Parts: sequence; structure tokens; C-alpha cells
Amino acid sequence: MFHARHLDGTYTYTVNQDVVFKTILANEGGGNDSNTGRFTASVAGVYMFTLQY
Repeated sequence: MFHARHLDGTYTYTVNQDVVFKTILANEGGGNDSNTGRFTASVAGVYMFTLQY
């Protein structure tokens, strides 16, 4: 399980830019690297990510 928030400020992103979340609420399994913003699943499979904007 991974749950994060990015609430403070206004952001402009470029194409293919990684989003590094400032507040990590849950990172069960350690799949998220908080330095790079990259998430690496420990088990191959199909994953669903949702975003609320």
C-alpha cells in the first residue's frame, strides 16, 4: 500500500518529470523512493494507481 499527499503550493511539471511527494502517509513494502519519487513494485503484476486532483 502506498498513500501520499502533495498539498502545499502550485506546481508546474514538464513532460516525463517524476513527481516527488512531500508527505508520505503509507509506504508498506518500501516501494516508493522518497528521494526520486520512483515507485518500484516488489512483485510483478498489474497495479492500479488513482489520483485525485
